[in-house]
Amino acid sequence: MRWTPTHRITFAPKREEPETFEVMAFDLGHDHPGPGRYGLFTQDEWEAGTPPDWTMDVEGQVWFQGGVAPGERSATVRGIWDE
Repeated sequence: MRWTPTHRITFAPKREEPETFEVMAFDLGHDHPGPGRYGLFTQDEWEAGTPPDWTMDVEGQVWFQGGVAPGERSATVRGIWDE
């Protein structure tokens, strides 16, 4: 399967400029370990075959490496088609 961006993650440390990057959501399956059902792969992660840093559950909550975003940061995910 070819990498095609489906979402944008905006990741913002407190009081710093947010960083926005594109990811492709891929269903990891209901039995995938960790809180995320969908892997949010960057193009580099997809092409290298490495696990994604970001995942999203079925309610749309975003996880970074299986936990909350580091350093009191916030992250939002929007579908590319929603913008």
